[in-house]
Amino acid sequence: MKKTTSLLALGSAHALSGTAHADLITHTDSFGVVWSLESDGLNHGSVSAPVYDLFVYANPTGFHASSRGTNYTSSNAYINHVTVLANARPTSAVTLGPGDMSNTKLWTNTLGGQNSNGCNSTSNTDFDCAYATAGGNNPAKGPGVLMSSTESHLVTSAAPGSTLEWEYELGFAPGTKNPLGFENNESHLKVDYYGYATKKGVSTYGFIGQISDDVTINKCKPGARCRKVPEPTTFALFSVALLGCAIFMRRRR
Repeated sequence: MKKTTSLLALGSAHALSGTAHADLITHTDSFGVVWSLESDGLNHGSVSAPVYDLFVYANPTGFHASSRGTNYTSSNAYINHVTVLANARPTSAVTLGPGDMSNTKLWTNTLGGQNSNGCNSTSNTDFDCAYATAGGNNPAKGPGVLMSSTESHLVTSAAPGSTLEWEYELGFAPGTKNPLGFENNESHLKVDYYGYATKKGVSTYGFIGQISDDVTINKCKPGARCRKVPEPTTFALFSVALLGCAIFMRRRR
């Protein structure tokens, strides 16, 4: 008797292989934090007032640094400022960050770039910066978001391993198209890390370091995540179709 491989098994394995995350491009910075940027590339506003969303995810588990005589990990280091780069000049912006995905109070947005003191409001720039409101800006005087925090108000499902999320709602000039598309080039990400250090019994909050790295914005399919997770209904229909095909082939034998 000729041995055959089940088409259903093959089809199921093929469909399940779609859960792989090979298509998600991540970036690990010099401090050990893994970043993922995503956008669906859709205009969520109108032709006269375009609005595009950019999601920034962080997995800070591997963070490590030494500054001012103190060793830092994700358990005692903070993120105070996060800046992204568009391919066109934003005219307005709102940022939702860790801890306030249900409101806009804990993170403040500033059109412009970022220096070692924080968000730097400048004109003629394609950068957009957000800072932790409670920590202040330029320079930060208090803590931003503790890296080991767990986000409980995620707008979307986080990138694999990520625990922190920022959503940038960027407005652009009328008629702007694809402002987050960089084709073969990369976008840019700037982040300031802070922490407490104790000297002679006095604890002070200060700058640890900054990253200023080229990153890739993952393009998501409209209405879907960048990570390929099969829809339950789609998977079921696909499996039924394969089963029918397998039965048909058996009857022809």
